[in-house]
Amino acid sequence: MAYYSPAASWPAAHVQMRPAVYAVSASPPLMPTVNAASANPALMPAVHAMSAGPALIPAFRAAPTNPALTLAMQAPTVVSRSTPALTGKASMVIDGETHELCFGPGQDFECPDDFFTPCRTAWRQPYQAMLDLLDSCGCLDRLPLDAAGSLRVSLPFCGSAQELPVLTDFLIHRFVGRPGIGRISLLGSDIDDWDQRGGYWRQKERYATRKCPQMLVRFYQLDLARVQHPESALTLGIHPECTMSPEMWRTILSNIIATTTGVCLIATFKEEEMQVVRTLCQELRQDFEVHRNPHWQTRPEPGGCAPVYLNYLIVIFKSGR
Repeated sequence: MAYYSPAASWPAAHVQMRPAVYAVSASPPLMPTVNAASANPALMPAVHAMSAGPALIPAFRAAPTNPALTLAMQAPTVVSRSTPALTGKASMVIDGETHELCFGPGQDFECPDDFFTPCRTAWRQPYQAMLDLLDSCGCLDRLPLDAAGSLRVSLPFCGSAQELPVLTDFLIHRFVGRPGIGRISLLGSDIDDWDQRGGYWRQKERYATRKCPQMLVRFYQLDLARVQHPESALTLGIHPECTMSPEMWRTILSNIIATTTGVCLIATFKEEEMQVVRTLCQELRQDFEVHRNPHWQTRPEPGGCAPVYLNYLIVIFKSGR
């Protein structure tokens, strides 16, 4: 049931969690060491054990946003072309939940340098519920393809795009192998270069293609208040802080709505943000609905000052229903 439906008629930057530092067991032994004398303990990552097969273990770099954390390691071993492929796994604990990251042939990651922090449960579950809502309402049934048979998906003002693994799994399950779809092309953009801010854009691009060769993910720095957003069939705009700098956000949101050819979803945390987007859609004479995220219909909202993640979902239909 829609929260609001009118008569017929994409910078919030989500900060990527800082990665854990791994103690590596390998042959020959290579062990990163942590210099944390001046670090803020609240920002220090956990240290976990990782085992690997016989090969060079690349250094796992700390997030550049935490200069107090430095890594030192022994001189690396030169690996010849005949060295067997590196394989291994690591564990990471986030919010009490243990995540296992595997690297090597047939795994999600080629090597530890490709690691990035998994999406937190508090973000993953509402995001999955948002995608499931779009699917269950039939919003994804008639998304247009481009001339090359590619399904174009966009993530404007995406920050670090920490939910990317959730989205790629969903798109692979929902669209890969369907008649006429030759490729899924996903464009993420933000006014800031999150590859330089610890958002691991390049690692996430490699992750998606490794997960599915039919998926191409690219991240770019774009100021959507100044340049036109590329066309996309499905646009997912997560948390525009549109109650701040309202004229700038009006330009950005109008931009991504105008360049969407299928369905544009804008997710807000606060009711006031939802109202701004709803008013804009009415002024632009868009066919849209506003839904409460199903995740929060069956769960208590976080207390205190914690935001209600993806609370309101504004779904805009650009190619009919």
